[in-house]
Amino acid sequence: MMGKCCLGLLVMLTAATLVRAADAPFPESMVVLRGQPSVFVVVTQSDVILETPKSVTLNLAALKADLGTVKAPVQGPFTDADRYWFLIGHNARKYLTASGEMVRWSFDNARCTAGSAFAISREGIFLTNAHLVDNKPGAVLGKENWNLLRPQIARDVEAFEKSIGATLRPDDELRVISDALVQWNIDHSKLIGAKFRSIAIVLDYKVDAKKLRDAVKTVGLNAAFATPREREEISVPATVLAVGESVPGIDIAVLKATFDPAEQAKLVQHSQKYKLTPEVLEIWLADIQNDRVVCLPLGNSDDMLPQAKVQALGMPDNAFNAAIMDNEARFKVSARNGQIGQSKRMKGGGGWDAFEMSAPIDHGDSGGPVLNAEGKVIAINMAAASDLSNPLRLVVPINLSKPLLAKAGVTPDPGKLSAHWEQALRLFAEGKYEASLDQLRIVRHIQEGPALSGREASWYVKDMAGRCLQKLGKIPGGK
Repeated sequence: MMGKCCLGLLVMLTAATLVRAADAPFPESMVVLRGQPSVFVVVTQSDVILETPKSVTLNLAALKADLGTVKAPVQGPFTDADRYWFLIGHNARKYLTASGEMVRWSFDNARCTAGSAFAISREGIFLTNAHLVDNKPGAVLGKENWNLLRPQIARDVEAFEKSIGATLRPDDELRVISDALVQWNIDHSKLIGAKFRSIAIVLDYKVDAKKLRDAVKTVGLNAAFATPREREEISVPATVLAVGESVPGIDIAVLKATFDPAEQAKLVQHSQKYKLTPEVLEIWLADIQNDRVVCLPLGNSDDMLPQAKVQALGMPDNAFNAAIMDNEARFKVSARNGQIGQSKRMKGGGGWDAFEMSAPIDHGDSGGPVLNAEGKVIAINMAAASDLSNPLRLVVPINLSKPLLAKAGVTPDPGKLSAHWEQALRLFAEGKYEASLDQLRIVRHIQEGPALSGREASWYVKDMAGRCLQKLGKIPGGK
């Protein structure tokens, strides 16, 4: 591991290199990697009125007819009840029928919506969609709203257990069934009113799949559904600095993350113990309120022409399949490539032009960045504007965010951390893996701070360091 003195010297020696590199064309092969550490889930708390089916009927006749289509696993017993659960988990639409009557539920200060946001300035400035923080009814439910559906899901599972004559096992089968029922309830429910209270940016997750299994064994399935599911969010509150309007308005909001000021006192207290050089100490002290995350540079959306290549980044609901993926996979940024189409005139916001885009976007992608071939943000995903049965996908040109940023008093500055990350990617693309690794060490030191801080570098930064080590033959993986 690089010593603190060497790190401080390297920071000073590379400053001029970073300035020169910023003017060179960015390698297109690194565009997605440039953006992924900058994209995060955002979650909101709101007072909510939710409408759901009064009851759900299980089609036992259809289940019995399809029993023969389910093959037993190679190991372990596999009963007819197991086959029933398997069928429900893999095709809930076929075997569940909602009643025509709906019931209303009210929730105070509930987790209501989730989407994406991306960092654009070192002091903790993020961009997202306005529709995530407004109070308009008719919002669309997503998987992040599953907690609102806990009572219905627990009720339905209990009824299914009686009909099938077997309880649901607390293992992977439970995760598949619960995810299937969450999606089914989302498809058959509607948010009819929401009053925004607060928003937070989820910086990372601690995943513990054992939590839910242990809860089921200890308190039973229904009680387990009332407890946090399989993960702990590491999040920071955010303030809405400026906001446009939900679709068809200019669907942009400017957020400011609030980090913990107590970290500065802790860092100063232990600076002598860690023998920090003045240069590194200065970087880490600034890091308490600045350079906490990798930021994306803003491009000029007026330069975009039809057929220009783009990458749409976000945290979509449909990028995770509980039946085949490890639970950690649901917390990784997805990237979809496409092209910019023609502009479309919108009715709201005094009249403005949205971009049509061919890259597929879904609920959860809302607020994510759209990058051009240089890795600069030229638009913001507006997934809620699209009917998923309609291939039309609209995004908000990034230049429309600039009046809102000016209103909020923000002049975007990606900062030194982002410059080091960008330089690491440039060097990797050039095959200079040792030099790339040096840059990644700086990024990790800035993000992690001293050992007692308890912070970790971005997963993407650590993954890129691993790729460098593989190329250098220092860990398995080959060149």
